[in-house]
Amino acid sequence: PDIRPHPRRWWTGLEKGERIAMLGMGGALLLALLIAAWVFLVPSPAEFMTEFYLLGKDGLAEDYPRTAAVGETLQVTMGITNRERAVHSYYVEVWVHDGWDEPRRQQVGTFGIYELEVGQSIEVPLSWGMPWAGENQQVEFLLFKVGEEGAYRALRLWLDVEEP
Repeated sequence: PDIRPHPRRWWTGLEKGERIAMLGMGGALLLALLIAAWVFLVPSPAEFMTEFYLLGKDGLAEDYPRTAAVGETLQVTMGITNRERAVHSYYVEVWVHDGWDEPRRQQVGTFGIYELEVGQSIEVPLSWGMPWAGENQQVEFLLFKVGEEGAYRALRLWLDVEEP
């Protein structure tokens, strides 16, 4: 027997409908391979973003301040990692919101400007004081890119604040 493949003889032996089906399946397979290559080889936009995080007392993402007195100095460690495709400059604003009176809002700190190269990280302590007493006081940490409108990232802590 002849074991060599004869694709031309095989192709001409197919009916017209079978040839169209084979071409359709081949096209679908090629399209699936191109989509798979795109998914695995082209980086997603989520891979190019800035990491923005807070760390508690022991340098871990836990043990954040939960209670405070008015005027008491509170501290967390703030971290920024530039995972974007260019050098960026950042600054951080810290705002306090009254949990029961939404319009009551006050800025309690501004930190930065931090210029970070691609892949560079920075961790710095942030200190602020709570301006008024109340339960569920929201502390909002807003990360801004210099030269861009609006906050780029935001983090929040909630505290119960007592009179001293």
